[in-house]
Amino acid sequence: KRVKLHLGQAISLQDVAALPLILPSRPNAFRLLIENEFAGIRQQSKVVMEVDGLNAILNLVKEGLGHAVLPRYTLSNFDNPDPFTVRAIHSPRIMSQLTLVWSARRPTTGTHKKALEIVRSVVDEAIKPYR
Repeated sequence: KRVKLHLGQAISLQDVAALPLILPSRPNAFRLLIENEFAGIRQQSKVVMEVDGLNAILNLVKEGLGHAVLPRYTLSNFDNPDPFTVRAIHSPRIMSQLTLVWSARRPTTGTHKKALEIVRSVVDEAIKPYR
């Protein structure tokens, strides 16, 4: 089920650098992506807490202890996004790339092909509102 998000004014990554952030600990792929984007604008993130687990991060944000940088679709599928305001990050826009990995020692099977088809369908549906 899709829910309506509270959308705030877009914010630059430069401005995000000044905010207290609650991020997953390293070597989380999303954390590394965010840090790489900060490095690209010659800034460091102001991490006040490292927490592994989306629900824990969102509970801390809800309590006002910091901000989270998350894919927008994360809250679209959350049971109760009302306590949160979502602000798109621009300049630069942060993009991640998904990959599907399987053993190089085995030939591609019908199961692999079906998995790829399912991943494409789910990702297309998830990002459709943001194109």
